[in-house]
Amino acid sequence: MLTQRPPYLRRARGLCHLLTFLTCASIIMAGQSEGHPPAQPHAKGGKLERPSKERVQKFKAAAERALQQYQMMQFTMPKSQDTAPPEGAKTAPQGKEKMGGGIRARSAAPTDKVFSWRPLIAFNTNENQGSCGSCYIFAGVGALEESWAKQNLTKSIVASQQLVLNCVGSCGGGYLSTVMEFLTDKGTTQASSIGYTGIPAGCSFSPPLPYKGIAAEFVASDGGMPAEADLKAAILKYGPIGAFIYAGGTFDDWNQQEPALISDDSSGADNAHIILITGWNDNVNAWEIKNSWGPSWGDNGFAYVKKGVRDIGDNAMWIVALP
Repeated sequence: MLTQRPPYLRRARGLCHLLTFLTCASIIMAGQSEGHPPAQPHAKGGKLERPSKERVQKFKAAAERALQQYQMMQFTMPKSQDTAPPEGAKTAPQGKEKMGGGIRARSAAPTDKVFSWRPLIAFNTNENQGSCGSCYIFAGVGALEESWAKQNLTKSIVASQQLVLNCVGSCGGGYLSTVMEFLTDKGTTQASSIGYTGIPAGCSFSPPLPYKGIAAEFVASDGGMPAEADLKAAILKYGPIGAFIYAGGTFDDWNQQEPALISDDSSGADNAHIILITGWNDNVNAWEIKNSWGPSWGDNGFAYVKKGVRDIGDNAMWIVALP
């Protein structure tokens, strides 16, 4: 026979549940009121842009003027012009060579079956955007870092994403081209000076900033999805390329090492994301990418994604760093 609890015990139990709920709710609200974005496993934040003809042409014209001025970014140079790297610098591994404008693959071409910047450049694989939707900033600043390292034959610089977030960014996401525009106009500083918090603050800095882009441009003539050969050529010529991708599905919790690849498709505004494309592997029909979710994602922050899925490569952009 069941014994019914006295009414005062039932009321007390209900009061305990209510107090527990109110305590949790107050903690959550307090965290949000302090400016901390709600925790989530993997923030994204990319936006798929459909730039106007005028905007695409603006990038193109500015890039042509700047590259002519600095006479940079050639596919080949005579080996006699090679110079020894500075002491302690990262040198190109066997089968690669350093060129006058930086390091690049020996006789590499878009028709090569496999190419990767990963063995050539000291990537900052510990980068993690956290719960802020700032992937577009990490991709733009990452492309600038790798362009600088490619040209200087040294370890990668660690540039500040936070300064860009403070000045032109939002944890609600944004366009890669906005970041590229800021980096070529203003630049950014060392991460040690303005460290990443993932919380936008006031835009404040003292020019000139030490890390700056000379030029940036969309790979495709309309700013959209480039042809595969054009994307490969841009990767070879300029280094890792910032580009759009739809995350979601297996992408979000990917922890496989290469050559395992993400092959399922995805879409939806909530999955819009920006990454770096660092190479390709035609043997498995995939692009090699670097994400901004820290070294525990994928293969130390890298992964292969099957070509033709997830709109990978849309809005692709390159940047040339001031040496």
